[in-house]
Amino acid sequence: MMREDGFKVNLYDPYFYPDVSVLDRQYDFVTCSETVEHLRSPMTEFKLLDSLLVPGGHLGLDLIAEFKAHPRHAQAVSFTPDGTEVVTTGMDSLAKVWSVPEFDLIRTFSGHEKSVNSAAITPDGELVLTGSTDRTAIVWDWASGEQIVRLSGHRNTLAASSFSPSGDLGVTASYDGRIGFWLRGSDRLDVVVSHPRNVTCVSFSPCGQVLATSGDRQSGEDMGRRITECSQGDRGSWSGGDRMPVHARRAATVLYL
Repeated sequence: MMREDGFKVNLYDPYFYPDVSVLDRQYDFVTCSETVEHLRSPMTEFKLLDSLLVPGGHLGLDLIAEFKAHPRHAQAVSFTPDGTEVVTTGMDSLAKVWSVPEFDLIRTFSGHEKSVNSAAITPDGELVLTGSTDRTAIVWDWASGEQIVRLSGHRNTLAASSFSPSGDLGVTASYDGRIGFWLRGSDRLDVVVSHPRNVTCVSFSPCGQVLATSGDRQSGEDMGRRITECSQGDRGSWSGGDRMPVHARRAATVLYL
């Protein structure tokens, strides 16, 4: 259709149009149509496509599926490392696994008592860590759907969870202003203060040595960012280091692990 309208078009598909020479040029517009399911590593491929754009260019994507995953709000979504399955979480207290690209229900993780707000999958795809409004986190066996360990220690809603690149360390974030550390294979969550309140996001650096968190401040308190050195003690406990405040719209914390 675009050619019919006078546009110059190049096609690329790793299976049907595997002409890699088109990836050495730059374009005003790049779009994916009926090809997204062929991307083995979607994030890597989207970064490549974005690099093909001229300044001010546009990357367009087709909607490949829309389905009702939960009867109420869906809270979070995460793909497996190989991209063949996706997990969704909802206010119905469930986490559900779906096939890709069919989006058929494969299994359900049932064990939380309130809304499930996050789900993080280990890089090896063996475990998933969920966080809930019931103030607990649960580690699940991905393949069987069985609960491995329920972790407590937070005093308020869990809003986010994440795994280190190695998969050996899981982290939770809570509205109690704390983050929790779970060492793979252990049965406890070590909780430390990160923000005055409402920690909403946690993210590891690619090397796994730095953890960034974001959250709210208390009323009347300066917003800022804290850079904290952390060390793991003999018993798996965590201690914070110095605080470095800088002005920001939202508070953030960076932990050197």
